[in-house]
Amino acid sequence: AGRGSLYNFRRRFYNLGKGSGPVAASPVLRHRMTGGEEMPEPQYISRSKLGELRAELAELRMVRKPAVARQINLARTGGGVEGNAEQELARQELAFVEGKIRALENLIGNAIVADSAGEGAVSAGKGADWDGEGAASTGVVGLWRTVTVERENGQQVQYQITGSAEADPGRGKISYVSPIGKSLMGKKAGDTAEAPIPSGAAKLKIVSVR
Repeated sequence: AGRGSLYNFRRRFYNLGKGSGPVAASPVLRHRMTGGEEMPEPQYISRSKLGELRAELAELRMVRKPAVARQINLARTGGGVEGNAEQELARQELAFVEGKIRALENLIGNAIVADSAGEGAVSAGKGADWDGEGAASTGVVGLWRTVTVERENGQQVQYQITGSAEADPGRGKISYVSPIGKSLMGKKAGDTAEAPIPSGAAKLKIVSVR
């Protein structure tokens, strides 16, 4: 049971950001050098996502971590080779839990919460204030906007621009820092964007923004 539990936890931990976890396709916090100091990259998220992250963090702190600690104590009192093996597995799982807690704390602490209309935001933690890049103007591509684009072959595709924490390309949600997201930001209906792809550049005509 211990090994299965650890395997499932590892799988969930390494799948952070693939649509269900707190950190999307990019790392939890990308760092950049600013003024000689390492500063965390602001993470733009929706209010509903912030609520999910806080609930997950509370569950890890108050339920998951204490449960793993109890497993360690039980394995320690059991003794023997099997007890030592179970204790080591539980310690590894505790390290994963603590790592996930730190990741969530950093993400929440540097979150900038933009409302669903993309017209404003508040800092949920230590992150910078919302700059409203391309989002406040109606009809301009920005965070939380839904964009319909037409590819060169005439096929139309719809994307919602999100922060990294909520990106889920399989469901049409792309991060504003992704190649396509970057190319669309600030554009409006009728504009053409060029997104870098392995074979060159993909031209996307913006049909509508809402």
